[in-house]
Amino acid sequence: MPSRTRSIRFWLIVAVLIVLLGVLATLQYRWIGEVSDAERERARTAADAAVRASAAEVDRELGHALRENRPPGDGRDAEVHPGAEEERRFGTDAHSPKLVAAIFRARRTSEPAGVELERFDRATGSFSPSPWPDTLTALRSTLEAETPRRGSPPGPPPVRFVDAPPAVVAEDFVPPAAGARDGAGRAEPPASWTIFVLDRPALEEALSSAVARHFAGLSDYDVAVVRSDSGAVFYRTRAAFDPASVRVEAAAPILRPDPFSRVPFGPLPERPDQGPPPGIAGPAREPAADYVLDAPGHGSPPGMADHGGWQLVVAHRAGSLQAAVAATRARNLAVSAGILALLAATVAVLLASAHRDRRLAARQVEFVAGLTHELRTPLAAVRSAGQNLADGIVDDREHVRSYGALIHRESQRLSVLIEDALSRAGISPRRVDGTRTAVRLDEVLVEAVEACGPLARERNAAVVRDVALDLPPVVGDRDAMRTVFENLVSNAIKYGGEPARVTVRAALEDDGVAVDVRDNGTGIPKREIPRIFEPFYRGSGASERAAGTGVGLALVRRIVEEHGGRISVESDAGSGATFRVVLPAAGAAS
Repeated sequence: MPSRTRSIRFWLIVAVLIVLLGVLATLQYRWIGEVSDAERERARTAADAAVRASAAEVDRELGHALRENRPPGDGRDAEVHPGAEEERRFGTDAHSPKLVAAIFRARRTSEPAGVELERFDRATGSFSPSPWPDTLTALRSTLEAETPRRGSPPGPPPVRFVDAPPAVVAEDFVPPAAGARDGAGRAEPPASWTIFVLDRPALEEALSSAVARHFAGLSDYDVAVVRSDSGAVFYRTRAAFDPASVRVEAAAPILRPDPFSRVPFGPLPERPDQGPPPGIAGPAREPAADYVLDAPGHGSPPGMADHGGWQLVVAHRAGSLQAAVAATRARNLAVSAGILALLAATVAVLLASAHRDRRLAARQVEFVAGLTHELRTPLAAVRSAGQNLADGIVDDREHVRSYGALIHRESQRLSVLIEDALSRAGISPRRVDGTRTAVRLDEVLVEAVEACGPLARERNAAVVRDVALDLPPVVGDRDAMRTVFENLVSNAIKYGGEPARVTVRAALEDDGVAVDVRDNGTGIPKREIPRIFEPFYRGSGASERAAGTGVGLALVRRIVEEHGGRISVESDAGSGATFRVVLPAAGAAS
């Protein structure tokens, strides 16, 4: 009953550990998922903030440069910002030589769809007629096709950025010419545009500087400036980056400078009508906010929706932020799974070790019980013979010698059992005596069979010897060899049939002297044959047939191997078993 209780307790502990491992794995999986979601949201927020800040900085820088380079006499200073003309420090700021390469003014002529060009001279501070450069040909066609605005604009004039060449085009307000009327009889102002041609390397340097500053901790992102309506790319941080082929994680309008106001740009609340650039995957968080004037009454700059705007977009180099976070999550899960697997393996090893210790403890108990049983038989024989001698029951000289031989033989058997028990306990290792002698196996086999005579008579077993007369001697320890064959013959008697029949055959073979001990028992199952020579191991039917310690065959194999020989077993179910011992002959051993 105590053993059963211990077994139940052991398996209960195993079940609890398995449940705890499952709970730990579930909690860790959920925690990694929550951490991944939080990391994705944090990275998305950081990218959105960085792209907005970069766009605002570039627009502020560009607007500042344009305001300082704005030519006088455009008719806007007094209307938009009174006193601005006196405050302008034209051409004295560091932005002038960096961003603005040239300034032009385009005016409509009296001819239909005619637009003339004037170039601003920095030295004289005035405009002079100029032919249209080849780089502005496309812009000239666009301006000629536009319809002039009627009346004085109520707010900031339309401003747009073009990329070939990089330039900012601002529509000016010019007082109407005398007598100019539209079809309804109202005064019609002639159209006029101020064109700021920018230095592309300087503008790209400003973009790179802003991106590097605000994306300092986001090295896994690519940034580009693309046109909203066509997807044309003006700037990119990496030549291989194609905004149209990846998912845009965040976007913000950019390149919307205001050359007519000294009010810095800033972010407005998100606009629900702001969408992603056509042909580009939508940003992870839409919509993006516009950067417009903070001045009261100023809304989004007019004309941007008509001419298409530019956006600063950011994308993760892994293809998408979702993919990057998923990859990180997969790595974390793999590491966690490895740790859990290692923990599970450790628990399994501990449980296996505990189970093995329990089995070893049980076998130790069996060993003590079997050893006690084995010691009881020779002790009983010695005690009986000694008692008979002491009581004077045996007084014949021949019988006294027989009793003395019995006592000597059984005491030797006791010595072997005790020495083997000490060897198994690691106290006194049994080794074959170094001074070996030539031993005749036929004599050893006769002694071994005679020693098993009482057991054979008790079990009504027949032991047959078939030993060749011309066997060569073998070199070794005579007592150790007798122990080998006594064990084999006694096992054959114990586990033989009813009645048992044991055959001991010895013959000379090419590789030495071979001794076969065969019984007529039920045989040994094939699955147990590889383990029968292990210490303390007993087969499935051994415990039922006879008591024992499970150390006899282990002792036999060790002695045979120490003599340079080998032992093997052949068995068929229902037809008994044959143990074969092959020992080198004296000539080969020497």
